Amino acid sequence: MTPDCTYWDTVPAAFLEDDRSNPARAAAAGIVRREVAAGAQTVTEIGPGTGIDFELLRPIPGLEYMGIDGSRGMVQRLVDKHGPYFIQGGFDDIPPSDIVYCRSVLEHQPDFRRPLQAMLEAASRLVLVSWYRPPAKTTEADYDVLAHVHYNTFAAADVATAIEQAGWTVTDHWTTAPDNLLQEIRPA
Repeated sequence: MTPDCTYWDTVPAAFLEDDRSNPARAAAAGIVRREVAAGAQTVTEIGPGTGIDFELLRPIPGLEYMGIDGSRGMVQRLVDKHGPYFIQGGFDDIPPSDIVYCRSVLEHQPDFRRPLQAMLEAASRLVLVSWYRPPAKTTEADYDVLAHVHYNTFAAADVATAIEQAGWTVTDHWTTAPDNLLQEIRPA
């Protein structure tokens, strides 16, 4: 399943480059660094955007990185800037990986269940999900007129149930900014 990413094909790169200071990025890189020290070797990032997280993850010694993005334009920018670490694809294209990392992507999907399941099926050790719109009490949809994107907030109970039913558990979570939540999800 490759979501419609045509908007991201034409969005100015500067729009996405201004998010380097978000603490979720440094927190995720630290968690990946810890996992690599414990034996993890591969990470697949879903929705790498302009490659900000790639720049934090790629230098980790011993880590093999792959980024998958649904936007043909973003993938071309990434390959031009960073090299052949990126492919165009969707959630069904995630290769088996020790770690799957997804930052601020699920809230753009009409439903989180199938994308989350695909990440859990591909990962062997850890799924890191960074939510721009953390799960809340109820499911809500919103449309940002300026950015032309849909944002969904999913019910926390629904997210927890889907993780549990897949045989995984949230082992830790970090509130990294007022509207950001980073979840460490591991096999139960």
